[in-house]
Amino acid sequence: MDYSKLTLLDLTLPQLENYIISIDHKKYRAIQIYEWLHQKFIYQPENMSNLSNELRNKLQEDFKPVSAEIIETKVSSIDQTTKILWLLSNEKKVESVWLPTLKRSTICVSTQAGCSLYCSFCKTAETKFNGNLSPGEILLQVYESQKYLQKKISNVVYMGMGEPFYNYQNTIQSAYELTSDRGMGLGRKKITISTAGVLPKIKRYLDDLIPFNLAISIHSFDHEIRKSLMNAEEQWPVEEIMSYLFTQKRKLEKTPITIEYILIDNLNMNSSDAKFLIKYAKQLKAKVNLIPINNDLEKYKKPSAEKIQQFWQIIKDSGIQVFNRASQGDDIKAACGMLRANNL
Repeated sequence: MDYSKLTLLDLTLPQLENYIISIDHKKYRAIQIYEWLHQKFIYQPENMSNLSNELRNKLQEDFKPVSAEIIETKVSSIDQTTKILWLLSNEKKVESVWLPTLKRSTICVSTQAGCSLYCSFCKTAETKFNGNLSPGEILLQVYESQKYLQKKISNVVYMGMGEPFYNYQNTIQSAYELTSDRGMGLGRKKITISTAGVLPKIKRYLDDLIPFNLAISIHSFDHEIRKSLMNAEEQWPVEEIMSYLFTQKRKLEKTPITIEYILIDNLNMNSSDAKFLIKYAKQLKAKVNLIPINNDLEKYKKPSAEKIQQFWQIIKDSGIQVFNRASQGDDIKAACGMLRANNL
């Protein structure tokens, strides 16, 4: 492993232990370093006071420095939702969003700078893709947000910029670090990872028995409509995704699915749409998140409150656990589909 290309935050505890042993130090030093990083959010070796000067100097020599600068923040005047623009290594800019509610303190993190997929309703798709984030760069959004906001984070959702399953290994590693007893110690069901439907990685996720919540962006069960909304439909049609999931019901008992469904006026909200949504949600025992479109686009319009309520009621009356997600932070362009780091 070429440690010179990594920061300390990019290593798992076993990797850190292997490194420490390789430089002839006691294994327990790795635990000390790990706790500085993931409990105390101290990343500079010179500030790790229980390490020898020799070891601190060696860490500085062997690893890249951690880099995360807050460029700008915006706070919603409605609900205190806070959007943070970060400058990470190699000039990568990303946004993350703090979503406060009475019961939760949630941070929505990015996994890529820009996005490697194209969804026609999403502003992030208009930004230039500038690479995957490392595990440490994903974690920094959580750790540094908690320090900046002085609010304890209770939940993490991987729903910011980018397709998490196009950065699968780094995404999963960062989620496991968040649940470590030697780190933040978040409960595994306090973490949700979202995907636009990258079927090979959905299969890997279930085969690996990954314990975090899985949300799949569907938005329509009609092939042509979904293809117009998401280019992922061309590679992984929703019919193939559903067919595969139907064969994995035993695994889904441990990894429940949430269907994410953008509501767009006069496009995906008729009785047939509701029928298919109910059918598939029942078969998968999935929850449903209804998300009214947030972007003001000529092509797509947000439905009226009455239409949203009617569609929600149809799904609810079928016995499905369904949520009508109020868009937090839309006044600061922080709601779903609005993140666009080069245009804060």
